[in-house]
Amino acid sequence: MRRKQKPGLRKERIIMLAASVFVLTALTMTGVYVNQKNTKENDGYSIDLNELDTRVGEQAEQIGEQLNDLTGNATLDDLDVEINYEEVNTGDAMLPQEDLDALRENSTRQAQPSAEVITRRDAELRQESIEEAAQPGESLNEAVNETGIASSPELVLNFTENDSLAWPIVGNVILNYSMDKVVYFATLNQYRYNPSIVIEAVLGEPITAAANAQIISIENDVETGGTIVLSLGNGYELTYGQLENFTVEVGDYVERGDILGFVAEPSIFYSLEGSNVYFKLTKDGLPLDPLTIME
Repeated sequence: MRRKQKPGLRKERIIMLAASVFVLTALTMTGVYVNQKNTKENDGYSIDLNELDTRVGEQAEQIGEQLNDLTGNATLDDLDVEINYEEVNTGDAMLPQEDLDALRENSTRQAQPSAEVITRRDAELRQESIEEAAQPGESLNEAVNETGIASSPELVLNFTENDSLAWPIVGNVILNYSMDKVVYFATLNQYRYNPSIVIEAVLGEPITAAANAQIISIENDVETGGTIVLSLGNGYELTYGQLENFTVEVGDYVERGDILGFVAEPSIFYSLEGSNVYFKLTKDGLPLDPLTIME
């Protein structure tokens, strides 16, 4: 059996439905009103998109025609130059082998100049010194004698134990010869045997030959800097160190008192001792005390 709906429930549903319709109608009317109002307010500022699109299209066609006139309707296929991009890995870039060899040779020469390089430079300085000293009408040989630069005559070298040595420079001995006991080296902060004497000097002072001799080597030594070795004959040799601007070449003969070079900055082995001249006498390669025969 169906139950009969109560008249009160049906009435409530009708009222709710009517209220919903009323609310929807009110909202719709409000939206229409607001839309019309906004349209009226913006009439002076409204944009016709269709008209704008038409104008843009016309300007684009005009620009395209002007470009065609300028380029002659050229295409990419008509370009004479083709740009290619090549990827380069800089990490793998290598210099040619000949360039690497040249760089290594140059670095080696700068780090430790060879005797050949030194003697070539010193020969030029020697020649310039002779030419500058020459007076008008004076021969180069006369200028050599005045400047104390050797003219390389062949001398008879016959040094003996009875001969004496001249001082290469006037100065105090700051490190004595000592091969029987060690002496203290300030720069090295250690005690060592000393096969030479070290004479105090002033940077740039000229250094002279202590006896008649022949130049047998000129080189750059790590410890003694610019170093020159002289043969006195009969196995006797003199070694000078801490010099620069040599005025002689290998093979030259020098007489006692001739200028050999000039005092240089001390090497890193003698930085605390200051500017000095390293002076060593040997006989058949064995060191001797030069002070015992120096005048």
